[in-house]
Amino acid sequence: MKKDYLWKLGLILGILAVFLFGIFGVPESFSREGILASMSKRINLGLDLRGGTHLILQVKVNDAVNVDAQNTMEVLKEQLRNRKIDYADISQTDQQNNPDHIILKGVQSSARGDLLSIMSDHCRSMT
Repeated sequence: MKKDYLWKLGLILGILAVFLFGIFGVPESFSREGILASMSKRINLGLDLRGGTHLILQVKVNDAVNVDAQNTMEVLKEQLRNRKIDYADISQTDQQNNPDHIILKGVQSSARGDLLSIMSDHCRSMT
């Protein structure tokens, strides 16, 4: 029974040696340094294992607020058209320094209540 296990153990170790030599190559010497040198020659580390990458995510806040202000202006124009409220102009004061400021010009004082209603509905839907 022991002979049965010995040839199985020998077969397993032989197969293991063949696979290890296939992966790492045949070392120049069977010392620790020779095996490590053989491993470093045959195995190429990817970028993530050689030192990785450095990734920085930056958000340009002014651009994001500017896009939101543009969308708000389009919604206001649409709502004012739907309620038949006349206005002269909707614009931003300064897109670079104050992208969140919107100016609405030329609305009649009689339409003030409707305008406040539109603004409160739109501001409520944004939050």
